[in-house]
Amino acid sequence: MTIDNVVVEVDPTIFTDEALKNFIAERKKNFVAETLKKISIRRLSENRFAVRYSTTVEDLKSSFTETDGIKITARGFNFAEGEAEKYINYVKENAENPNGEKLTEIIVTMCDDGKVDVHYKFEGEKFERIRRITGTPTK
Repeated sequence: MTIDNVVVEVDPTIFTDEALKNFIAERKKNFVAETLKKISIRRLSENRFAVRYSTTVEDLKSSFTETDGIKITARGFNFAEGEAEKYINYVKENAENPNGEKLTEIIVTMCDDGKVDVHYKFEGEKFERIRRITGTPTK
């Protein structure tokens, strides 16, 4: 089906028509005008979904996927089926994360030598600013 010039692949039991239109409108806000061309949504389990975004701008050559609230971007190639989940698992298993922060984003860039660069972001800890005043109290 096509909604607002975007090809949508989705199981009709996941969204109502109105909810799907709202979902597409919200997602289009994250893209340069008219570059979002396709969205594929599939159910991973009862409460988990994978969303794949594709663009047709040649110089952008990116695909975007959201899985479990993690934004995954492929630059210079498109993910094969299940590949995004493998990058998520790789980062979760190998990245230093001593504070147990939530993984929020992964960017995978294809290099000229055929290898990939993997950059990732974790949600920062919330903190309170503490101001220390030094000096001698006066009377």
